[in-house]
Amino acid sequence: MKTKVCIYDLKGKKLWEERGTVQSASNRMCEVFVLEEKANWPEVYFIRLELRAGKQLLSENFYWETTSRTARDFTVLNRLPVTRLTGRCRVREENGIVKARIIVENPTDKVALAVKLNVRDKDTGKAVLPAYFSDGYFTLLPFEKKEIGLEFTADGKNNRQITAEGYNVRLQELSDL
Repeated sequence: MKTKVCIYDLKGKKLWEERGTVQSASNRMCEVFVLEEKANWPEVYFIRLELRAGKQLLSENFYWETTSRTARDFTVLNRLPVTRLTGRCRVREENGIVKARIIVENPTDKVALAVKLNVRDKDTGKAVLPAYFSDGYFTLLPFEKKEIGLEFTADGKNNRQITAEGYNVRLQELSDL
């Protein structure tokens, strides 16, 4: 399996990258990388880890970290500029289950941190539950896009929409269902 770790600043600029390979049994932990902070890393930075089998992404994790060992202060994240996302989806119904593939895109030069999608009733704004997304919270770097799967029980209503919100993404509609 292929591994990759990337370090980004708060604007989404890549500062460092390392790739590797790993052989491990299922459900086992193994050390792949040892991060050694570099002089050009800012006090607060982002880490993205990827694990792939061929071209297939098996796992992606996104963290924020600090170079300070005395003050774990992440309040600088509160100054991330607000950003907007765009989205579109393909929807089908199968055996009473609504299934959708949603493309979420960050068309801006800003990081969209900790984005969460919801299915909502367009009339009330209330979340439609349960709804199962293939990725609960995710981050989009500038100009990135991500495909998310969705399933929820069909209820015969045609007033559903996909919304997005995040740490610096105000609640917004992405697409009708």
